[in-house]
Amino acid sequence: MTPEPYWRSHEKVLRGGRLEWYGDEPSEEFWGDLWQDRLRSGYFAEADRGHLDDLEDVLVRKLDRAGRHLEAGCGLGWWVAALRARGYDIAGVESSAALVDAVNAARPDLPVRRGDVAALDVADAHYDGYLSFGVVEHRQEGPEPFLEEARRILRPGGTLILSVPWLNPLRAFKGRLRRYATEPSGQNAFFQYGFGQAELAGLLAGAGFRIEEVHHQHVQRCLVEEVPGWFRLNRMRGARLLRTAVAATVPPRLAGHMILFVARRAEG
Repeated sequence: MTPEPYWRSHEKVLRGGRLEWYGDEPSEEFWGDLWQDRLRSGYFAEADRGHLDDLEDVLVRKLDRAGRHLEAGCGLGWWVAALRARGYDIAGVESSAALVDAVNAARPDLPVRRGDVAALDVADAHYDGYLSFGVVEHRQEGPEPFLEEARRILRPGGTLILSVPWLNPLRAFKGRLRRYATEPSGQNAFFQYGFGQAELAGLLAGAGFRIEEVHHQHVQRCLVEEVPGWFRLNRMRGARLLRTAVAATVPPRLAGHMILFVARRAEG
C-alpha cells in the first residue's frame, strides 16, 4: 500500500486569523528529497503534452503568449515544461541546489536554475508573468518579501498568479468548534500557513497588485486532511468514483484546499 503523505502527521494551530501547520521543516534539503523521489520515468509525460490540468483556463487567458514569464519555486519544473510545450517563454527558479541539479541532469532542455525568490538576480520589470504555486506560505515571518520581489521584477501591468493553502469555510467552522489547537506544542517545526481570503487580498494590494480573479482549488485534498475517516475511505475500492462524485458536489468555495489569486502589477 502507498505510504501516507508526509502532511498527514502535521499538527494544525488556528490563531491570529491563520491556520498554521507544524511538522517537517520546509528546508532546501526537505524539498530536495521530497521532489527527487518523484523524479522518475514518465513524470513529465503529461507536461510534455502541454496538459495544464485545472489551470488551463486561467493560464491560457491570463498569460501573454508573447511575453516572458517565471515560475518562482518551481520544484521539478512541471509547469515550466507544460507551458513551454504550449509555446510560452517561461523559466523556473528553485532554492534547492540538489533539486536543481537533479532537474538539470534529467531535463537539460528545461531552463530551471537555483535562486532565492525573495532576491532574484534579474532587472526590474524583467518579466510579463509570475507564477507561484504553494511557495510563499512557508516563510514563518510572512510572505511580504516574496510579494515585493514579484512586484519588482514584473513590468507594470504584468500578471501574477499565486496560490496558497486556504483557511476555507470548512476549516473556519472546525475552528469555531475548537477542533484545532490554539498554540503549537513546540515539538515540531513550522511548516506553512493557511491564509484567509481577505488577509491575502490585503497583502497583495499592499504589495502593489490589483486583484482580478480569485479561484478555489483541490477539494479532495482538503477533505483528506479535515474530515475524519476520509483518508481511509478514499483508499477503498471504488475510490476514483468517490473522488469524482465529491468533486462534482462539494463547492470549492467551501472546501478548497488552495486559494489562487490572479492579479496585475499596478502601473507606476
